[in-house]
Amino acid sequence: MSKTAPSFYQTLAALGAVLQIFTLGMGQGARIEIDGSTARVSIDLDAAERVNVSFLSSYAGVDGISERVTELKVFDTEQREVNLKRLGLGEYLAERPYARLSYSVNLEPLSNAGRAHVSWIDGDVGVLVGRDLLPIGVREVVAALALPSGWELRGTVPDARAVKLGRAGEPVYIGRGWRVREDAGGKLTLMFSGEWRFTDEDAMERAREIFAEYERMFGAAPSGAFSIAFTRLPQQTEFGVWNAETRGRNVLVASSDMPFGTPSVQRMHEQLRHEIFHFWIPNGVNLSGNYDWFYEGFALYQSLKIGVKLKRIRFEDMLITLSQAMRMADAVGDGTSLIDATRNRWTTGQNAIYARGLAAAFYIDLSMMNESRGRRMTDDIVREIYAKYSESAERRDGNEAVLEILTARPELRPVVNGMVNGTSGFDAGGLLTKSGFVRSPGKLETTEKPNGRQREILRKLGYNGR
Repeated sequence: MSKTAPSFYQTLAALGAVLQIFTLGMGQGARIEIDGSTARVSIDLDAAERVNVSFLSSYAGVDGISERVTELKVFDTEQREVNLKRLGLGEYLAERPYARLSYSVNLEPLSNAGRAHVSWIDGDVGVLVGRDLLPIGVREVVAALALPSGWELRGTVPDARAVKLGRAGEPVYIGRGWRVREDAGGKLTLMFSGEWRFTDEDAMERAREIFAEYERMFGAAPSGAFSIAFTRLPQQTEFGVWNAETRGRNVLVASSDMPFGTPSVQRMHEQLRHEIFHFWIPNGVNLSGNYDWFYEGFALYQSLKIGVKLKRIRFEDMLITLSQAMRMADAVGDGTSLIDATRNRWTTGQNAIYARGLAAAFYIDLSMMNESRGRRMTDDIVREIYAKYSESAERRDGNEAVLEILTARPELRPVVNGMVNGTSGFDAGGLLTKSGFVRSPGKLETTEKPNGRQREILRKLGYNGR
C-alpha cells in the first residue's frame, strides 16, 4: 500500500497540534494520530476495494470493543465519500466499493479484564493492538504515528522508521510514563508503569533467572529480543487481580499489586514463570488451531515445577494448586473432551480449561516418570515439540502435532484418550498411588512412607522428605 494523504499532515498543522511525528515506513498504509488528553486515536487507512466494513466486537471476554469506533467514513479511489449503512454491531455496508477509511477510536480502558488484550490509553501510557484498531480483513499495516509531544515508542519495535500493526501482531507501547530496564546482553527489556512493591531491578533479575531455566529446559531460545511490560490496574482494584497476554516476543501483564512486599514479589514471579513459557510455546513454534488446553495447562504445570526448583514456592504449595486443579477438572469434566472445550475457551470459561490442562499435564508427568523410573518427564515433551515444530518447520495443526507426540508413548494413551480427545475421563487413583500420593477430598498429599521408587518420583517434583 503506497497511497498517501497529504491532508493528514496539513490538518495537523492547521490545528496547531504540538506533535512529535514519526513517519514509519516507505510505503505507509495507515496514519494514526494519538490524542493522549482524550485517550482517542484517529486513523486514516488505505484498503483494497471492498464494500463491507467490520470491527471486532469482543475478545478474551471483553465486550463493547466495536462500540468504541466513531466517525467512520469511507472513500472511493477518487477520494469521494461513499455512503455507509450500519447493519449491526460493528458491521457496515457501503453502497459502492471504497478504497480508504477514516475513523476514531476511544481508547479509554474498557475494563480491568481488557488491559492485557485490547488497546487502551490511560494517562501518559498506552498500548496499541492491531486486532481492535484495524477492520476485520485488514491483516497488517505499516503505520505513520503522530504522537503527543514527549511521548515515545517503547518495546521491541525493530526499526524506528517503521511500526507494523497487525491483527495477530505484537503490541505497540506508547507514552512517556514507561520506565525501561534492559539486561546487559540486550535479550530482555522490561517496562513498568505505576509503582509496585517490588523493584524494577528485582523483576529483571527474576525474569533473567526464569528465562535461563526455560532455555535449559527447551534446549535453545527463540531468536530475537523479548519485552515484558507491567502496568498497574486502577488503585481501587482488589489485591491480586491480574491478566496477561503474550504476543510474539512481547508480554503484557496488567495487574493490581499485593498488600506487602513478599507476596508482591511472589505474584510477580508467578506471572513471569507462566508468561515466559509462552515465548517458546505457542509463540516459538509453527503450530495452528485451538490447542490452548496444552500450552496453557503445560505452562501452568512447568511454571509450578520451576517455582519449586527456584525455591519461590514450596513443594506443598504446588500440591495445593494441583489439588485445586484436579477438583475443578473432576467438577467440569462433563462429557466434553479438552479439545472440544478449548474451542469455546472464552465462552465456556478459560479457568476450567486451565485446570483440566494442568491436571492432564500432572498425570502425563507421573505416567512418564513411572514408565521410565524417573528418566523421562514432561520436560521431554515440551522440548520435543519445540525442536520438531520450530518457527522454520512446516505448519501443522497444534492438536494433531501434540497428540501425535503424546500417543507415541503407550503409557500416555489412557490420559489422552480419557481427558484430551475422549470423554470417558481418567481415573487417576492408581497412578497417584504408584507415584507416592494420597488424595482425599480437597487435598493431595504424599504417602506417609514412600518406597524407593515413589521417593524417586517425588524428588523429581521437589519433595525433600525422607
